Amino acid sequence: MTDLTFEYLANAFLDLFLADKISIPELHRVRLLIEPEIARLAALAIRPEYAQRLEKALQSEELPTSSLPEDIKMKTAVHYILAEMCSNRFFEAIIRSSMKLTHRLIEVVNPNPYTLHPAGLHRPLLKPY
Repeated sequence: MTDLTFEYLANAFLDLFLADKISIPELHRVRLLIEPEIARLAALAIRPEYAQRLEKALQSEELPTSSLPEDIKMKTAVHYILAEMCSNRFFEAIIRSSMKLTHRLIEVVNPNPYTLHPAGLHRPLLKPY
């Protein structure tokens, strides 16, 4: 029996992209639709321990990093925490898969991380709390 994990699904998304079965605009559109709903559901489930984890992740993403992969990892943590907060494994699977594909694309393009995703971009998420 194959051990089915989020990583397995994420790799399948990557394979679909590499086979030209899904595109960057499609990925972008899905993220634009799904991520606000995940943030909304996460806000409804906020508890002090989640607020602490989010604050720690936000502080980490605002620190200078030594490499693009490290920068990506730091700036993705908030997405994973929010998806976990929803208590919906399907949302979590979609986020993990779309983030892995996004990471791969960013690594190929190798943009300046400070202009692509500036530090503090996620900071407004915790302002109401």
